[in-house]
Amino acid sequence: YLLLLFFVFSLGFTSCSDDDDEELMGNWWKKSGLDGVARSDAVGFVLDSKFYIGTGYDGDDRLNDFWVYDSDNDYWTQLADFPGAARNGAVGMSINGKGYIGTGFDGEEALKDFYEYDPSAKSWTRIDDFPGDARYGAAAFAIDDKGYVGTGCDDLFYKDFYAYSPSSQSWENIISLGG
Repeated sequence: YLLLLFFVFSLGFTSCSDDDDEELMGNWWKKSGLDGVARSDAVGFVLDSKFYIGTGYDGDDRLNDFWVYDSDNDYWTQLADFPGAARNGAVGMSINGKGYIGTGFDGEEALKDFYEYDPSAKSWTRIDDFPGDARYGAAAFAIDDKGYVGTGCDDLFYKDFYAYSPSSQSWENIISLGG
């Protein structure tokens, strides 16, 4: 038993390394910071190698500005403002080369409006509202050619989910999150 204990302790002490020149997995590098107002609870999506971010809350006001980060060249460009009400707690997703943003909280009520961003036209188009109850803090993701939005809260906590199909421009209620 003592021999096993000695082996475990010696293994723990000999596996550490103080080599400062060693390249570790997961090192972080500082990149260009957002040129816009610092914020929390913003929303974003990724198209190609570009990250789009906007809306959010700066501690005093809700925002509707919108930005794109070019990761290849490490710079930010301001785009056309998000056309809906300034908000935080929205969801974002990308489907077939376009970005989608909706839901959120405008400071007084939860929202359910939804918008599509076309990066080639650099323009926003309002699409059908999210069919569930208005909410913020929801989850969104895309698989293949559909986007999925669900959960979140307002006065209630939700577990429902909906799928959005850009080809048919329609929402469909799907199986809710269990539990």
